Amino acid sequence: MSAVARLHAWQDAQASARQVVVEQGLPREVHEGAAISRYGWRAGELAEIVEADGERWSYAYGDDGRLLAVDRDGRRWADYGYDAAGRLSEVCRPDGPLAHSYDEQGRLLRTLRGDASPFVYRWQEQRVASARSDHEESRFHYDARGRVTGIDQRVGGHELSLRFSFDGQGRLQRLDFPQWQQTISFAWDARGRPAAVDWNARQVASFGSDDAARRSWAESRDGVRSETWHEAGSGRPTRQVISRQGQEIRSSELRRDEAFRLLAEGSRRYRYDFCGRLCEAREGDHVWAYRHDARDNVLAEGGPDRDVESDSAGRIRRVRQGAGERVFRHNQAGELLELLVDGKRVARCLYDHKGRLILKSGPQGSERYLYGPDDALLAIADGAGNPRLIYLRLPTGIVGMIDFREDSEGRVVCLHCDAHGNLLFAGSEDDREALAGPFASDPYGLPLAVEGGGENPVPYLYRGRLWHADLGLYRIGGRWYDPALRRFLTPDTYTGAPDDARLLNPFRKAGEQRMARAQILADWLRQPRLRNRTAYCANDPINRFDPDGHWSFGGVLLSLLGVLWTLPNTAFGLAVEVTCLLGEVVRWLVCLFSGGNVSWQTPGFDAAASGRLNAFALVFKGGWLGSFESLLGITFGNVIFVNGEYEQHPEWKRLPDPVRPPAYGGAQTIPKSQALYEHELRHVNQYSWWGPFFHLGLPLFGVYEWDVILNGYQNAGFEQDAREHGGF
Repeated sequence: MSAVARLHAWQDAQASARQVVVEQGLPREVHEGAAISRYGWRAGELAEIVEADGERWSYAYGDDGRLLAVDRDGRRWADYGYDAAGRLSEVCRPDGPLAHSYDEQGRLLRTLRGDASPFVYRWQEQRVASARSDHEESRFHYDARGRVTGIDQRVGGHELSLRFSFDGQGRLQRLDFPQWQQTISFAWDARGRPAAVDWNARQVASFGSDDAARRSWAESRDGVRSETWHEAGSGRPTRQVISRQGQEIRSSELRRDEAFRLLAEGSRRYRYDFCGRLCEAREGDHVWAYRHDARDNVLAEGGPDRDVESDSAGRIRRVRQGAGERVFRHNQAGELLELLVDGKRVARCLYDHKGRLILKSGPQGSERYLYGPDDALLAIADGAGNPRLIYLRLPTGIVGMIDFREDSEGRVVCLHCDAHGNLLFAGSEDDREALAGPFASDPYGLPLAVEGGGENPVPYLYRGRLWHADLGLYRIGGRWYDPALRRFLTPDTYTGAPDDARLLNPFRKAGEQRMARAQILADWLRQPRLRNRTAYCANDPINRFDPDGHWSFGGVLLSLLGVLWTLPNTAFGLAVEVTCLLGEVVRWLVCLFSGGNVSWQTPGFDAAASGRLNAFALVFKGGWLGSFESLLGITFGNVIFVNGEYEQHPEWKRLPDPVRPPAYGGAQTIPKSQALYEHELRHVNQYSWWGPFFHLGLPLFGVYEWDVILNGYQNAGFEQDAREHGGF
């Protein structure tokens, strides 16, 4: 089946799940089976949402389109205040007040969060130099290209540091833990794919691929080899084999339907309902069956029903099942402070300035958590700052860890995961015969008993996320996820409505809200189930992935372009995260530009970051979108496509090296090799998802198109601004 045919099959499957009633280009009703969501509009603005369960939300706006108030079932839910410059300054909601203050340059200085610790920021030009809460302080170091090269974090009087070094291509080459005198090194092949990872100059794992055979592999220090085969048309994994010393340990075939949903993986089978939710998983004699209530929550699967009690803000505070009880105590910012199980406190938790878990204390002691600039968990220490675990993390997922828990010198533990990033086996270089596992979880991530009654010597990983066994939870971004409940403990700030945090935040002025809503809100309203703010992966944990605790995304569409084959897809890793970033943008891009005749340059992969602009992006060189001679670069969200031969363009050749962008008055220089990236990163600042081609059908073009239509390409405000900041 061709890529376009696959795309149409996917679209048909999506359309069959819902019917949208549209009037004058605006959605009025969405039917999903018996469930109906209704929308009321006034002067082109969304005035009311009536959810399928009857809950009613109303929205009030100012003359310039700024959101002023939200009512829930006829009662005031939230009020929003702004300063003289139109910046969000105050929010009053049942889940606690927020107050933001800014400096004279409009940079965020402080956020007060009710009874929770405030966030305080210090800036150096346009970069955050330090950030702190009551519990921690982090200082950031940058190089001339704006990349984070160091983080110093102090918690409870103990400071720990991270240092990052990059090679000539801008790829991470080395990660240092100075206080622990530990080094993780990375090697990459000519196309930017991982080739090896070392610990203190000892190779832990190596990687390779055969593009012609669509096969990739990883070989670890414990003697285990993992091979993955990929579909010729899409690059999606179709088979995985794990072996040791030539003996096969596990083999798994992956089979999907025409809507790209996984039907079978090894011995496990899946079924979905008309809405695309997982309704059954079967493996041998074990069957998991799932039902959903009117609010789209997953009901108890067998056994006694749970009594789930939430507060007025929708945060789960008590769960009773049989004779057992769990009590969750949150602050007004929604941070879980304590968990009590049957009346006994099992943990206290503290968080940093980004809402990430930094310290967890319980009867067995304390654990401290260290993160990279991209929020990936890199290491775990004890309360005094001594190392416990260092994770060996690549763009394609976690491949191992260094375990200091029983050996102060550290020992290598090799981790072997399935195509989704779920832990299967753990091996040690000390015993090349023994292999712990296989480990497994139910479809929603609840770990299952180890075969043979053994214990897991390492923390379980589900979709690359750490299982907190003492809590029975996963930390995903800024929220806790409970796999037993199949939902998050707290509501998502991405509401899919006018009060969505992507539309209403300290970095978007009041006058910009109306345009942002016009660009994206109608699309969000067409998917009402995504407004279930506590559901995990829209109740399809098999085919969707939640990278940061906000909305989940389908891991399907980008592979239609063949781009993912630039990565060894042995785990979910960056391959899925790239898919998440692009999302459904791809579905009409293929149809519009290719007409079914898909041909492109051999794609390459890179990354771009700018501390000057406080922006980052994944970069694809060449490929299909990067094959248009007239198109040097185009930006979607945090993904940039550039022409694979842009350095041969006459205008680029005429640039001096370094480049002095006019926006900085000659005070800053940028290497010539980064000028195009800087230009596109400025577009990331400007419009993110609201930009090029996000709405190709009238009446809603993207904001970028309107700028070009009204002013011409060279005179478009967005382009002039990007040229001034990129120097190109």
